[in-house]
This record gives sequence, structure tokens and C-alpha cells, in this order.
Amino acid sequence: MSDEWDLTRTNVTAWKTEQLVGLADTITKGNGTFDYQIGRMTQQFADIGPSWSGRAHDAAYDRVTEDRRQALKVKYETDDLAAVLTQAADRLFWERDNLLKKVAEVEAPRSLGIDVPVTVENNWQISLRWTGDETQEQRNNAEENAKGHQNLINTAWNALRNAAHEVDRLIRAAAQQIRDAGSYFGDGVDAPAIPGTADSQKEPTARDGIEDGQAIADGTATDDEIQRITDHLAQAGLTPEQLEAMGRGEEVTVPQSTLSYLRTFYENAGKDGLLTLSTSLQANGSPEALGLQRSIAAGMMTVSNEQIVSKNAMGDVQGRGSWDHLPAEIKELVGTRPYSSTGGGDANSPDMPEGYIGPGATVGYNNDMSAFASLLNSADQGYQPGDKFAVELSRQAAYLAWLNDPSSGTAYEAGGMPDRIGDEAVQNLLGAGTRNHDAKWALITGNGSPELLGEGYHRDQIMVPLLRHDWDDDGEALEGMFNWIDDNAHVAPGQTPSIANIHAGEAAFGVSQLLSTTQSGFDGNPLHANWLDMPGHENQSLGQVNPELVKAMAEGLSPYTGKLVEMPDYISGTEGFGDLGGPIEAVRVMTVLNGDATASAIINGAALSESQRLDQQFAAQEILGEGNRRSIYYGNRLHWLVGEALNTEFDERHDDAQTTADDRKARFNTAYTAAQIAVGGFGPAQAGVAAIAELTRSSVNDAIGFDPETVSPYAPMTFDGGTYDHAKFGTEEYRKYVMLQHLTNQGIIDFDSLPAELKNEGGTRFKPYFELGADNHGSRFDVSVALEGIEDRLVGAGVDERRLNDYLASYDSETIRLNQVINSPGTIGNSWPHL
Repeated sequence: MSDEWDLTRTNVTAWKTEQLVGLADTITKGNGTFDYQIGRMTQQFADIGPSWSGRAHDAAYDRVTEDRRQALKVKYETDDLAAVLTQAADRLFWERDNLLKKVAEVEAPRSLGIDVPVTVENNWQISLRWTGDETQEQRNNAEENAKGHQNLINTAWNALRNAAHEVDRLIRAAAQQIRDAGSYFGDGVDAPAIPGTADSQKEPTARDGIEDGQAIADGTATDDEIQRITDHLAQAGLTPEQLEAMGRGEEVTVPQSTLSYLRTFYENAGKDGLLTLSTSLQANGSPEALGLQRSIAAGMMTVSNEQIVSKNAMGDVQGRGSWDHLPAEIKELVGTRPYSSTGGGDANSPDMPEGYIGPGATVGYNNDMSAFASLLNSADQGYQPGDKFAVELSRQAAYLAWLNDPSSGTAYEAGGMPDRIGDEAVQNLLGAGTRNHDAKWALITGNGSPELLGEGYHRDQIMVPLLRHDWDDDGEALEGMFNWIDDNAHVAPGQTPSIANIHAGEAAFGVSQLLSTTQSGFDGNPLHANWLDMPGHENQSLGQVNPELVKAMAEGLSPYTGKLVEMPDYISGTEGFGDLGGPIEAVRVMTVLNGDATASAIINGAALSESQRLDQQFAAQEILGEGNRRSIYYGNRLHWLVGEALNTEFDERHDDAQTTADDRKARFNTAYTAAQIAVGGFGPAQAGVAAIAELTRSSVNDAIGFDPETVSPYAPMTFDGGTYDHAKFGTEEYRKYVMLQHLTNQGIIDFDSLPAELKNEGGTRFKPYFELGADNHGSRFDVSVALEGIEDRLVGAGVDERRLNDYLASYDSETIRLNQVINSPGTIGNSWPHL
């Protein structure tokens, strides 16, 4: 069939794909009559009653029953043909529509940047007619733009051609199945069983989607129709395995009928039908009602998601989820951000969406936006909106958050702008939008394509309102924007960085820029100063206003503390983090994160545990003859960074010197507790939460589920935040002690050979460093006595003595240089010391 089609512009434009649906309807009606007639075959015997019985009756009954069974197989195959025709109509319509839209775009005025008549010929090739007024440069630019449009048209035409071949094959195959079943029937042969009938449910089709959508469009769906819709949406749902694959960024294959059903269902249901049903289901509150609401939301996310594909028998992608598959009313509601009278924000339209213009319309707008946000966020957590859908949801949330803030200075006029909408709706929009990692990466970095973000996108327009907003939930809903970063941060040893690794690093870099920059592309205000003194919050910092948000940011940045001090990727084990600037920017980032105690424990614990890791790494490499003293510089910088940022944050909050000193000591102690836990193998968030609570060993076990005896047999895992002395950490003695523990854990140094002064009372574990000067075995020992001989043991194990001393002695000189940078940046410059 498709081989005979002449796919010229003239012919394709004249197509009437709806005639395929009409043909399917005719077949379905005729098949209904056939079904009725074959159903009467056995009924005839029932009507005869007891007047005929015996062998002749039984033989005749068996023959008729068998004929009916074979006739049903013909009927089922005919049903399948009708479904194939309906799906073919749907697919050809959308492929044709996509191609013709590409043609309309290039033929629009000034599509190539200048006023040149542009025509797409019958063979789909772009033709330009020069007027003679163009410069050569204008002609070159126009021709280059035309090439881009031509590529899009060629891609769309190829997709249409492939679709034609595929539907041709499917229709021919379905028709042949009918002929085969009829031939078997006529010859008295048992036809093959029909997959999807009798013993299994058939996939819902585009036709089902039309019927289901129309059933709820006017709000009068019957109980039977609601049950049918429930069943169909359940069949269109994704399996747990598919959801997990989608979460890993993989494509998920579904039948073409699934995409067709979902598209036609939402298109025919319309915005009002969907929101009315969702509100009713939520008010009902039964498990069945809420389950249907979740399925409606899940299906909307599925049909919008570019990772959802359908394939033909050859494995070629034939359909894909897309923002364009959503109803126009839904896209308009989500994607329209009307200007306020004062301008600003991320507005993109002078008017509210269609249907919300006029007196009193803002109430309906707010109600619909709230209902839609509640509906969409009800989907089970594994479901993700597509990239474009997620971007628009998050941008709408950011804009509504900006409108809600008094500091925005917006005015609200009846019929012109929506009144302030509640935080719950904004949080629901974020809850749905921030499920998609690629969308979050694009919003944070600004690296997304123009098709995804639009022309002129600036991330400050989105991120600044979200961060500045005083969230009812302390920023918990906004956690999703950042808490994915650390999950994707670490590059597996010896492996090429994945796209997820790179995106995580780029996002972490974008967050660091937001926290450290003094410039703003949003409203011109210096951002870093805003985070230390939030507008409208009486000298409160970002961490005090939105602590849950800052915790999520600290967790996301925790794998990148080394990158804050310019550590190379091969040491940090990350990828994608850019050049932040220098020590000043690094201190600014850490200062903001210190605004909340738990966030402070998370990020500082991560930095100090990374510093300790470098000490361990230095010792281990020395044993292997691969010593690299450069590591010490990064370890020094991290230790310095923690102290400098804590001082800066305390100076910002405290006027009293003693309060500052006490607070600094407590924070340092907590950070070192978190570092000890993190070195034991636990994530920065777990370590920070455990440390901030100053948990004892037993309560740590209960809270985060580890057994100190199995984490590392000799590591000090007893915690008491009140007994640490920050002044002793970072010293040469402490770092030697860390190296000794590491080499002992590795079996290079024999634990039994170590002096009792370094062990606990039972002699089974190392003492924590702060306990070395405490009462031990009935006698008191000075720290220097307890540590006596450690350097000799390190050297005896294979650590070069000269490199060890150079490594340890560099801390003071590095600290002096960095303090000069902070105190006199104009004199010495804002750069890390040269290695």
C-alpha cells in the first residue's frame, strides 16, 4: 500500500485520515451483527427444548458449537483489524500534522531572519526567492537557517514514510489473519487461538480513549463507565520494572495502542472534565477513588514523557511521549505566566489563559490551578513528567511563588492577574515537576535546549524566586530540585563518566554559583548578601527561613567539597563541576550552608571526611610507592575552608565574641563527629543528622542502622560532641593518627603491636583522638606520650619520612596564604595557591 502512495506535499495535505476511523466503525458495526448471529447458533437448540434429544441432537449440537467457536475467531480477528485501522488513523494524523507544522513554520514571515519569500515545494524541498535587497551575509545566514528547517522537514517526512510502511504492514497482516481464520473455518480446520482474547485483556486503543474521554467530559460518567476507565488506565500503567528503568534514564517501550489511548483520552476528556472528576475522586476519598486519581495523573505523565516509546516489529521507534501529546487546555494552563502590572518574574503572556479573562475569573483560575496541581502530584512517585512538562510545571511554581511574596511588589487586579495562590498548590506543582532529573539539570544550569527552555532563559528568573520564598513547609517540597545530585555524583573507578555524572556535577556547580555570586540576572540585587539577610525576614539567613531546603542543598553539594577547593576530578571522583572562582566564592557557598545546624554538619562533615580521606590516601599511596604530596594541599584547603566559613557565618549572626567562640567550637565538634561517621562508610546526610543529635553509640545504631564493630574493626566510632576539641584536629599529630588507623585497618600495620595507650579499655579498638589524653588503664597519659612512635611506625610501614614531614608541615604555610586572600583580596588576588 505505502509503496504505491505518492507522498508529495499535495497528496499528504489532502489526506483524510478520519476516513480510516469511519472504515473501522463500519467494520465494527458489521462485526457486531455477525457476533449477534453466531450467538444465536447455540440458542436455537435451547429454544427447541426437550422435544429433540439423543445422539443426533448431541452430534448436531457439538457441530454447531464448534462452528460457533471457529466463527468467533473470525470475529476476534475482525475486531483487531478495526483496532489497527483506528490506531493507523491516529498515528498517520499526528505524523502528518507534525510534518505540516514544520512546513508552516518555515513558510511563516521572517522564518529565516529576513523578509524573503519561502516556499516548500511539492517534493518537500525549501525554495527561497531572493528579492535583490539582501546582503551576502543575510543570504548566507538565511541559507544556513533554511538548512536547519530542511533537516526538520526531512526528519518529519521520514517518520511519516516509516509510519505509512508500518501501518501498511499491520493492516495487511490483520486482513490476512481474517482470511486465514475464514479459510480454516470453511475447511473445517481448528483456527489458531487469538492472543489477547478469552484468556487475556486486550490493550485499550485510541477508540477506547475517545469513548472514555467523552464519558467524563461533561461530568456525567456512569459507574460502569468509571470502572471501564479505571480498567483501561490500569492496563496503560507502567510496571515497577519499567518505572525503575525510567528512573535510571532508560527508554521504556509500551504498545503503540497505549500512547494512542492516552492521547485520545485526555484530548476528549478536556481540562474541565479531568479536573471535575479529580476533585470528585479526592472528595470521595475511598481507596478506589484515590487509585483512579493516581492513574489519571500517572497516564498524563506517561504520555508526556520522552522516555516512553513504542516500536515496530523491527525495533524502530515509531512513537514517543511528548509535551505536544497533552491537551491544548492543559498546556495553556501550565505554560501561561501572565504579566503583573509591575512586570518582572518569569512572565510570558500579557493575558491569563483562555477562559480566565474578566471579572471574577481569578477565582476559577486559582481553583483550577490548585486542582490540577493536586491531581498531577497524586501520581505514584515512580512516574515522571516529560522534560518539557516538568520544566513548565517548575517554572509555573516559581512564578506563583514570586507572586506570593510581598517583596515582589506585584499588584493584583480583578481579571488581570491571579490573586495569591496557596503554598500547597505551588508545592504540588514542584512535587510533580522536580521528579524529572533532566528538567532540574536544565533549570539549574540553563544548559537546556531552546526548545526546552525557550529563548532568553536565565536560571535566576526561576531559582531566585524559589529560594527566596518563605515556604510553609520550610522548603521541603523544593528539596526535590537538589537532593538527586549526590546520588549521581560519583564516577565509578575506572569508568567513563556517564551523562548522569556530568549533569550532577554541572548542577552542583550551578547551585554553588547561585549561593556565591554577587550578581543577579533576576532583579539586580546581590544574591549572596540576600542569602545571609533574606529580604523581608529581619536579618534571617536562607538556612533560618528554609532549613529543609538548605539541608537538601548541603547534601547535594557534599560530594563536591573537594571541587570547591579546586581539586581535580581524578581525585574527587566527580565530573562536570566548573571553575567557581577562588577561595572567596568557596567560603561564600559554605557560609550560606552553615545557616542551618544540620546542613552545616552535613557539608562540613563531608569536607572534613574528605580531608581525612586524603590523609589516608597519601599513606596508602606511599606504601605502594605512588606517593603524591599534592593531596595535602586539598586536605589543608578543606580544613581551612570549614573554619573560615564557620567564622564568617558566626560573625554574621553574633555580636558577642564569647558566643561566637562557643558556637564555633560546638559546630566544629559536630562537624568532626559527622566526619568520623562518614569515614565509617555512611552518607553525609546520615552522618550530619547523627552528629547534630550528638548521638551515643547505641542510639546511632538505632537511628541510622550501623554496627560500629562491623563498619571498620579499628576505627574510633564512639561519639560525644561535647568532648571534641577542634583545636587539636588538623594538627600533625591528628593526621598521623588518621594514617595509622587506615594502615592498620588495611592490615599493613599489626593492631596487636600497637601500645595499649592507643586502644580502648578492652584493647579491641582504637581510641578516638580526643580520648588519648584521658584516664587509661588507671593512669593518665599526655597526648604526646600516647602518640610517641607513630611516625616511626608509619615510616616502618613504607611511608617516606621526608615526604611525610613536607606533607604535614605545609598546612601552616597554606593557611597563611589563604588568610591573606580573604583579608586582602585586592592585594594578593582571589586565587588558590599555586601547586
